[in-house]
Amino acid sequence: MPEIIAILPVLFYAGYTDYRYRIIHNKASVFLIIIGAAEVLFFNEFFHTSLTERLLISVSVFLLFYLAYRLKPGSTGGGDVKLFASLGVCLGIKVLTVLILSCIAGIVYWAVTKDKKIPMGSAAFAGAILAVVLENIVKFF
Repeated sequence: MPEIIAILPVLFYAGYTDYRYRIIHNKASVFLIIIGAAEVLFFNEFFHTSLTERLLISVSVFLLFYLAYRLKPGSTGGGDVKLFASLGVCLGIKVLTVLILSCIAGIVYWAVTKDKKIPMGSAAFAGAILAVVLENIVKFF
């Protein structure tokens, strides 16, 4: 998952600001979209996905998070919606792996702190790191 490694600094920034200030700046999401578009346009022979496919995945993730945002206010923030949608552009279908691992990281955070406000930006960073580690473990065996 070299595309995940490329976005870790941006996710670290988003995770830090989300944990510390409970805000994910738009520039993090915009930067992720630029990275994802550049990967498809310039390195598509490595990733084998079209920009259309990644945009469809991004819209699907956006709708999922936006529904949660609108149906249960306070369940997720607008920055979380934009962050995960932009991850869809960067990662394509692999965003589902990061999303599942981020949810697990969020549950662990909640279990340890009992804080009802889980910083999903931090959980996304943890989920991306876990995705890289798990992929390397699977390749090793």
